[in-house]
Amino acid sequence: MSWPGILLCAFVAAVSVPLVVVDIREHRLPNRLVVPGLALALACGLVQLALSDGRGWLPLMMGVGSFVVFALLSRVGGLGMGDVKLATVLGVASGFLGAQATIESVALAFVFGGVAALVLWLFKRRGSLAFGPFLLLGFWVAMSIALSQLAS
Repeated sequence: MSWPGILLCAFVAAVSVPLVVVDIREHRLPNRLVVPGLALALACGLVQLALSDGRGWLPLMMGVGSFVVFALLSRVGGLGMGDVKLATVLGVASGFLGAQATIESVALAFVFGGVAALVLWLFKRRGSLAFGPFLLLGFWVAMSIALSQLAS
């Protein structure tokens, strides 16, 4: 992974715990934590593009793809704009390790969220479920898988 990707992942690591805590407590992802990540994701994606002589589009494309998918899902309901913004940052960050890492990150988030929703349903618990923690869990599991594949 290039240094712009490492920098962006370091940012995500720094805000992961505060984002999870706030989202579980308040069902929101604060702009003061997510918006700087959007700016950093764009900057890191552009630096990657410049460093790769115009061939390093993948992180930015994964971010745009994540934005489009989550923006459409937010229109249907259930996801807030904080989730859309966070998914965009995570899409760029995981895009530094390839499209497969981004797809796995999103898929795992929905699997983990679905399992949690099923458990709540089985125990007849009512209420909404914060999705930010599942986005971050899916991201970190997918990144761990991608990095372990690089190491072997």
